[in-house]
Amino acid sequence: MRYSTTRTEAPSSRAARNIEVKPGHRGLTLLLLLASTGLPARTAEIAYNVVDLGWLGGNDCGANGINSSGMITGTCETASGELHAYRWDAINGMQDLGNTPDGLGTGAYAINDSGVIVGKTYDLSGSQAWYHDGEYHYIPHPERGSLAFDINNSGAIVGVAVFADTGLRAFKYYNGVIENLGSLGGASAAASINADGVIVGNSEGGGAFRKFDGSPMHSLQFGGIDSAAYAINDAGQVVGIVLDGIGAGQYHAVRWDGSVHNPGTLGGCSQAVDINSSGVIVGHSAISGCSGLRGFVYSEVTGLQDLNGLIAPDSGWTISLAQAIDDNGRIVGRGIINGEAHAIRLDPVNPVPEPGTAFLMAAALGLAGLQGKRRTGRP
Repeated sequence: MRYSTTRTEAPSSRAARNIEVKPGHRGLTLLLLLASTGLPARTAEIAYNVVDLGWLGGNDCGANGINSSGMITGTCETASGELHAYRWDAINGMQDLGNTPDGLGTGAYAINDSGVIVGKTYDLSGSQAWYHDGEYHYIPHPERGSLAFDINNSGAIVGVAVFADTGLRAFKYYNGVIENLGSLGGASAAASINADGVIVGNSEGGGAFRKFDGSPMHSLQFGGIDSAAYAINDAGQVVGIVLDGIGAGQYHAVRWDGSVHNPGTLGGCSQAVDINSSGVIVGHSAISGCSGLRGFVYSEVTGLQDLNGLIAPDSGWTISLAQAIDDNGRIVGRGIINGEAHAIRLDPVNPVPEPGTAFLMAAALGLAGLQGKRRTGRP
């Protein structure tokens, strides 16, 4: 599920995951403003074809989520300067979801296999979490100030909201009921929920957390001076970021599977934003420092790779953000072409094998298959 552009919001111990044309959700918000810079060294192999999903006429646009049928959602600026959520599919292309009925701009973060989208409004008096199933519905909450970051296939929605008695807290919304998920000692935010209803996010007093249904949240002990979990797949693998130092402003990507692993960087700061069922990770990293983030893909076989080195050198594209990856290996995010930011999808040149073929290959190699982030399962 699934955050950016030069607009970013990253989760942190106070709010939650990379968003906007996505990223970053809101403090000690760990996400830092993103921008894009020069081209990296290229490899000879072309691994991805770039598909332009379009834009809505403004200065910024990006894709934040993709479901199993290839429907995509994200946020784009319109020609009038408003931010609007959209839905994209192969038949209708990019469809502007427009403002909410009361005229507020919108940003979308995730989409489930039923095509239900979740996100937030842009409102100076306090954003409001919503879901869209053909029309906008606000998630009922008496206080002003909420954002919805993810939804699974059972329709369970997670995010962050202001509660009158506790302040900013992670929430789960299911069957018309909103639940305060608590914290580890202060503000908290939920960023992702998997098929089994396991939730991850970040909280003051403990950083990245995991929470099973009916149990209190607990810290994943990522290390650093702060941390945030952005996504969890159905195997329980978690990705996110670790803040190494406020003075230096350094942060790096992290992967957790019971133990903490550092996927690496392109030379500067990095953050891991999503992970699919095969354990392939996408995110962003800088060449140096923490500005000029570029999309990356990581697997245990290839290590961390700059996506700009895996597309045709003469394509004209700069891949600045990689926000989500599906089980077919398709990556969605933000690309720059001719100075314009567009929502993009990266299609693998060598598609992921069909399940039967994949099973035979795994059996022959003696590999155990991983269950992944399908957004199915329990609330």
